[in-house]
Amino acid sequence: MSTLPASRYSYVPFPAGTSPSRRFRAFGLVVLVALGALGLSGCGNASINGSAFCRDLSALTELTVSRSVRPGASVTFTFPGRVVITRRAVVVGLAGDACALKPFPSGEFHCPADFGVTYELIYLAGRRGAATLEADPSGCPSLRGLGTVLSPTNRFWTDLATAMGLHPGQGACNPLFGSTVEAVCG
Repeated sequence: MSTLPASRYSYVPFPAGTSPSRRFRAFGLVVLVALGALGLSGCGNASINGSAFCRDLSALTELTVSRSVRPGASVTFTFPGRVVITRRAVVVGLAGDACALKPFPSGEFHCPADFGVTYELIYLAGRRGAATLEADPSGCPSLRGLGTVLSPTNRFWTDLATAMGLHPGQGACNPLFGSTVEAVCG
């Protein structure tokens, strides 16, 4: 067995005499850059997909709205759990509403009752999927799927309810929340 010089197998990243604190700072910088690259690659895809979706809404042809209710939630609904919207102008208008929303504000919030209801909004452009969003109307209302968490407006909920063929209510009487034992909506 032949032996090669040690220099072929060893790697010394710092010259002899480099202080431990300098080595630690260099290692920390490498870790920080690596974590930053991972973070950008994970967030980048969502932002790119969201902005690409919002750049050209004219190709949208269909929106399917599917309701999910958290197990144990005491809510009832007067409309089906899945509604398909095919009127192109309505689909494009709803997508425009979503794209116009502002980011959810940062900070600490004390949200009102969360009824455990969410809606999945699946947009199609022909037979191709364009975007899937998740809308949560109760608690701290939010919209996810366009790169950052967005804060839906009353107009967004009203337009969605109207497009689904519902009479848009106000506050806790919004039909998208469902009916609870506590909420009596005339």
